[in-house]
Amino acid sequence: MAQVLKSGLSRGESVPKSICAAALALLIVAVVPAVVLAQSSSVTVVRAPGYMVPVYAGISPHRYQPIPAPARSLGSASSVHSLVATSTISVSYHNFSKRAKAAFQAAVNVWQSIVVSDQVSHVDAYWSDLGEFTGILGQAGANNLYRESDNFWYPGPLEEARCHCDKDTGNEITARFNSAFTSWYLGTDGNTPTSAWDLETVVLHELGHGLGFFGSFSVTGTKGSWGINGGPLRYDANEWSAATGGQKLITFASGTSALKTQLTDKSVFLGGSHVEAVLGGRAKLYAPSGWQPGSSNSHMDESKYAPGTINALMTPVLNNGESIHNPGPAVVAILQDIGWTVAGSATAPGAPLNVSATAGDTSAGVSWSAPASNGGSSITGYQVTSAPGDKTCSTSGATTCTVNSLTNGVPYAFTVTAANGAGTGPASVPSNSVVPHAPSGDGTPPVVAMPVVNIVAPQVMGAAATVRVTWPAATDDSGIAAYDLQRQEGAGQWTSVALATPTSTSAQVALTRGSNYSLRVRATDGVGNTGSWTQTTTANLSTVQENDPSIVYAGTWTHTAVSGAAGGSVDQSTSTNATATFTFTGTSVALVTIVAASRGIAEIKLDNVVVAQVDLYSPTKQTKTVAWAPDTALAQATHTLEVRVTGTDNPSASSPRIDIDAFLVWP
Repeated sequence: MAQVLKSGLSRGESVPKSICAAALALLIVAVVPAVVLAQSSSVTVVRAPGYMVPVYAGISPHRYQPIPAPARSLGSASSVHSLVATSTISVSYHNFSKRAKAAFQAAVNVWQSIVVSDQVSHVDAYWSDLGEFTGILGQAGANNLYRESDNFWYPGPLEEARCHCDKDTGNEITARFNSAFTSWYLGTDGNTPTSAWDLETVVLHELGHGLGFFGSFSVTGTKGSWGINGGPLRYDANEWSAATGGQKLITFASGTSALKTQLTDKSVFLGGSHVEAVLGGRAKLYAPSGWQPGSSNSHMDESKYAPGTINALMTPVLNNGESIHNPGPAVVAILQDIGWTVAGSATAPGAPLNVSATAGDTSAGVSWSAPASNGGSSITGYQVTSAPGDKTCSTSGATTCTVNSLTNGVPYAFTVTAANGAGTGPASVPSNSVVPHAPSGDGTPPVVAMPVVNIVAPQVMGAAATVRVTWPAATDDSGIAAYDLQRQEGAGQWTSVALATPTSTSAQVALTRGSNYSLRVRATDGVGNTGSWTQTTTANLSTVQENDPSIVYAGTWTHTAVSGAAGGSVDQSTSTNATATFTFTGTSVALVTIVAASRGIAEIKLDNVVVAQVDLYSPTKQTKTVAWAPDTALAQATHTLEVRVTGTDNPSASSPRIDIDAFLVWP
């Protein structure tokens, strides 16, 4: 901060405390209201009032080269030019002259070509008396802050860009510019005389604060504080106590003298991957030894970023003759580090969702939903591709189109990609399979029998285990063109299961053990008739541990703790003809055991019939191995499964040991 003069402030000089305190106290009291809960004091705060941050006039004998906007028309330093907008900033002007509006809009054009948002940011702009002797050129800030699930507060314009929603129903930013200050330059060509202060530069600076260039740190007496209701601003989280190393300032307790010391030691830095890449290190913030409300902490350092240089826009003082019409790479990078997407930083959009197809005559209609992420840039188009054949259709934003030139009688599925200015994103999950067909008299849809479930063996189970879902082939006068298989966990959404071919009658599905599942299948015939879903009853893949009373042991067995076993222990035996008999009710069952170099051969009886001998030798030990399950579904009834220790082993094995870890059952 510098000395307050009638015409402004002098960079590098100190501010008389009485003048500084009076001017800034009026400012802070007026524009930083107390935190208000969104609903009541008993609920989590999700919204709080924002902050206004001022910029002051400085006096300098130097002349500066103008810094033009990031893009400009041929041969001109003017910032009145055609910029590609990546966001929209709408301004409501109060008491501005025509020329002042033009200067303001020039700054708006710059910002809305840098930040990316699909929501309109509304600015309430006032040409009003901020005091003839205050030295204040302007002040602005976000009207509201919003706390996200990460516990960080974000200014309204940024929050709307992030959520793609209209959080602030009114204006997102309020800005005031000093009508009592008489030495304004209202041109937009950058040729600011040394006797004037450039309005476009001041507006560009203040809009930067409205977009989020400010912190919540403050000093009162001997204490330093930060945050709103215990949560920091996203900007706060990037502040450090040193240029390298050091601590994040939010790790210092709020309301302490230790924090005040850090905030007023002239050594506060702003980090983040983007700004550090631009500057080769952290950006130095303005942190004078005497805390200056509204200036300290929310501006770049005056001495580090000299007047008239590319990164000097967001310093707390702007000089006479200084024309900076470009926020500068460091400022733009800082905005990226607090969550903004900026022009040129967008990525390709995600995959479109919920792709669905309907068969026609040598065609198919395809519909979908927009991707979860547009990559930070508006989607410019979609393309649909068939498989097989690679036939396509495309749109410039609509989420339906028709793929033509398909062959009747051939099953097709479709994927969709989305594109934006950064490129084309990944393909969607394929649609349901459809069969184009000529108009037909066959209006009867095919019927599919109930699917059955078999546990797959061998496999190594984790929280989930794999089952095979199978159904009989349906019959239809027009032939079967495709099946659809879906699963539902609990009361969740139905999700499609990919089939190896459109007419496959089985698929492997991973099911979380202990969770309830339903499965359903339907068929589409050769002329496009799709039948109703045939659905299983809800069931779960249960795990029966080795010590369950439904398992009866005969002979010598030893209960042993084993790391990695399904329940942490097994019953094991090397005694020939020792048996473990499991009684269960269900349509599929599986033995869970351990394979290793010291394991033998087990005999399996199902309902008193020997059905398999299972060699449990493996050169590598593996717990939770599903070693055996019947190949086909059982009748829905009570069954017995006996595991017998044969006392024999593989020639490479060192022991005939058999372990009972658990059994899996599908009811």
